[in-house]
Amino acid sequence: MNPVSDQVDSAGRSTSIYVIDDHPIMRDAIASVLRRLRADARISEFGSLAEVPPSMSSLAPPLAIILDLNLPDASGYSGVLHIRRLYPYTPLAVYSASPASEMEDKCIAAGADLYISKATGSQKLTAALKTLLSKSPDVALYAEGDQPLRVRSGTTANASV
Repeated sequence: MNPVSDQVDSAGRSTSIYVIDDHPIMRDAIASVLRRLRADARISEFGSLAEVPPSMSSLAPPLAIILDLNLPDASGYSGVLHIRRLYPYTPLAVYSASPASEMEDKCIAAGADLYISKATGSQKLTAALKTLLSKSPDVALYAEGDQPLRVRSGTTANASV
């Protein structure tokens, strides 16, 4: 088994997605949605930041990372900063029980592309993850109340869902 070929498609693009959450049920739920969106993806699940492999030049960086804020070895937006040091260009979604009003702006400023509340319904979660995986700033999604998601130019959608 070649670790590099297991993580890239025939065009050399990454097929791995990291889900980082200390609750196995939450990891399973996110992984299930991701498998529906990207059947070809290799979903890697981690219960803490310490388990996340460092970026290595011989391995393709993940296609995307979904990160819980409150982990055994991180709290607040410190996990976002840690992931950005490891993977500065990988699309990053924060999936958290922390209210968006308290953490969204801090996470976005720290480098997250998307903030998703764990209270979000399955349709909005799926749409948000689809946006993250598309890496397209032109995707038009609308949150409750027809408020457009904010988009960070040149990267993925940047918004609270």
